[in-house]
Amino acid sequence: MTRQAPLLLVLLAACGVGTTVDDAVIAWPEVVAGSCDPTDPSVCALPWPSSHFLVADESSGTGVRLGLAADTLPITYDDIQVDPFFWNERDGFSINSAAITYLEDRDLSGTITVDDIGAYLQADAKTVILDAETGERHPHWVELDTTTEDEGQQVVILRPAKPYEWGRRYVVALRGGIGKSSPAFAALRDDTQSDLVPDVRRTHYEDNIFPVLEEAGIDRSGLVLAWDFVTASREGTLGRQEWILQDMEAWYAEGPDLGVQIEADADKDCSKDGENIFRDIRGSFNVPLYMQFDQPEDPLVKGPEALLTRDAKGQPFRNGTSRADFVARIPCSVAQGLDGSSGPFAAPVLQYGHGLLGDKGEARTGWLARMADTYGFVIFAMDWTGFMEDDVPGITFMLASANGDDTNPSHFAIIPERSMQGMMEQVLGLRVMREVLSKDPLLAVGSTPVVDPGKGYYLGNSQGGILGAALLAMSPDLERGVLGVVGGPYSLLLPRSKDFDPFFAIFRNKLVDHRETMLFVVGLTQQLWDPTEPGGWMWDLARDATKPKRTLMQVAIYDNQVTTLGAHYMARAYDAKIGTNAVRDVWGVEAVDLGGEGYEG
Repeated sequence: MTRQAPLLLVLLAACGVGTTVDDAVIAWPEVVAGSCDPTDPSVCALPWPSSHFLVADESSGTGVRLGLAADTLPITYDDIQVDPFFWNERDGFSINSAAITYLEDRDLSGTITVDDIGAYLQADAKTVILDAETGERHPHWVELDTTTEDEGQQVVILRPAKPYEWGRRYVVALRGGIGKSSPAFAALRDDTQSDLVPDVRRTHYEDNIFPVLEEAGIDRSGLVLAWDFVTASREGTLGRQEWILQDMEAWYAEGPDLGVQIEADADKDCSKDGENIFRDIRGSFNVPLYMQFDQPEDPLVKGPEALLTRDAKGQPFRNGTSRADFVARIPCSVAQGLDGSSGPFAAPVLQYGHGLLGDKGEARTGWLARMADTYGFVIFAMDWTGFMEDDVPGITFMLASANGDDTNPSHFAIIPERSMQGMMEQVLGLRVMREVLSKDPLLAVGSTPVVDPGKGYYLGNSQGGILGAALLAMSPDLERGVLGVVGGPYSLLLPRSKDFDPFFAIFRNKLVDHRETMLFVVGLTQQLWDPTEPGGWMWDLARDATKPKRTLMQVAIYDNQVTTLGAHYMARAYDAKIGTNAVRDVWGVEAVDLGGEGYEG
């Protein structure tokens, strides 16, 4: 372990995952009280996330759902209003939501910084996020948007330091002269008459927001702004992805025709100096399809057809099959024995996850070959549908096109929804490798099979590390994994990543108001990311005793692609441990002696 790459170890097991919300006495409205929240008049959907946009829904896991109006979300320079359809499917806000608002005459001096998160507990903290059920404060830090130098366009962001609980109400409070109150909020705070404030919202503040703050010792008269929100239920967030996984398991259990095609290059001479790989294998097999259409021939044709199928209840359904490609590599040590002469043996499968918008070919890198040869792993890799190289044109076209029907930011959901198909393919792929491909003669040396069907490990870097965190939680066949260059959630990672710059430029040139650009990138997208990124699965990986995993997170300071703040966020959720010889302390993460090479504790 080097000091340039501190390792975070996660020993994962514990209690169950549940959903509660303190809605017993809250009379949620049937329709929103207005398209915009008047407490922040800068842009319509701020502050975000806000209960202003929640409506009653007894069928949901929280008793509410989003009810964004047709004219609430941002509008583009092409005069296209972002359609709220995909957001209104949710039964609350993301458990990884950053609180976003715009403040006139702001003064952020003395607010909680990322270097002093523990200050969130100070009695006079200028920002407070309260769990309305327990009264506990939620750790966070405050930052000013630095993606623009226009002070009139800079939003204030309260970043949670770890995920919120499922199906829970939270109250946000800003005070201490941090900025100027809007006329609407001043009327609420001071209990004065104003046509700006709908009666239903005034009642909500008097019954459900101000009492929570006052009980926590926060003086109402000193508030600059306050609001509340309800986080989504676990089922409302992860339910579709889990249904897809369960249906895939049922499909696979039926013994379908996988249509396996497999071939290999000529075996290499392992006696040659520097040779690590004995045999390179490639192929494809059938996978169930849950998209409206399979991958179109024209990569630019990817509007609604790149979305999940939806039945009358909004749930996905199987829609035939698609094909998934794979590569596998047998290292020399597995073909000849780790000592070079004891003969072939059945080795663990090492599933590899490629980087940002890359492909399975990254599994052919020299460093990975050397590692697999040293430790005796059979490498297995697939393209990550939704986040592979072939997805780049469709993603760009969706964001940049002026076509209001199919390809505009309203259809941002094509990225996470196509990734849900990809997650299923990765889970199924390892199963097929262990139970089907392992029996193929090409995955044997002589008469000895070289795949141990009982051992599956994961290694991914960058995007492979990020998505791999979710995959570890989903896959019943992965025992442990190494997540390199990892972090989450995406709403924290993307604005800080140089890799996101080209896409961020598209957003900036697409949306009229920069504050709405930040609302979209930091706020709206996180609502849709959760089913296929670490943020939505952190509590599962940390708390679900039925899925015990061992995970090593490897991150490095000064990473301008995946900020280490994302790894810190994950580590706090996982209750991970950091090595005592790490370069820096991480707030909320215990430092322990991790021992020598590797870690089995």
